[in-house]
Amino acid sequence: QKEEFKFTFDVSKCDRIFDELAKLGKIRFSHTIPSRKELKWRAYCKFHNTFSNATNDCNVFRRQIQSAINEG
Repeated sequence: QKEEFKFTFDVSKCDRIFDELAKLGKIRFSHTIPSRKELKWRAYCKFHNTFSNATNDCNVFRRQIQSAINEG
């Protein structure tokens, strides 16, 4: 039986959290994030550099943030 992962933060803010952590140098990534215009009508995951889902819906990124919160 798989235990459901509980998030203690607003997961709808993952995109903003990513931007803030990147600005602070806490996240390193080598890809270029498409412009706001390019992303206008498309889902895009900044964490995975893919158009398969939005950053706000990325369970891997959500879990990384929650782990960081849990670890203080």
